Amino acid sequence: METLKNTDGWQIDEKGRRYRNVGDGCVDYEREVTIGGFMVPESQAESVREQLHKQEAADAKRKLEAQKKANAMKLCPLNLMHKCHGARCAFYSEADGCMGAESTQGKRCPISNYMCNASCALYEGDGCRVLKIMKGA
Repeated sequence: METLKNTDGWQIDEKGRRYRNVGDGCVDYEREVTIGGFMVPESQAESVREQLHKQEAADAKRKLEAQKKANAMKLCPLNLMHKCHGARCAFYSEADGCMGAESTQGKRCPISNYMCNASCALYEGDGCRVLKIMKGA
């Protein structure tokens, strides 16, 4: 069996598995653990977990950016001449999306493209009357 020497007492066999000789003819292979569907030597498990965590975080960030880009490409259901303004729209909330806003004050109105404020005829109490009617309040 051809081996490569390692400084910590472990050697690597021809299949790439780590082992050490513990006696005459006795070979002790390093225990392998399953991480993310892969068999990994126990000594490398923590670094593999960190790499997988970083990769998952990067994938989640990439997915969120793609979702934001897809939303930006959508047309507004109330003003079909304009694309969705997202967080700048008076009717939009990050948690619930379109028609999910609680307060419309100071945000862009999707109907008129002006800022929502008390001088508008549709403004009632703390927000837009149209949004309240659409939400069924």
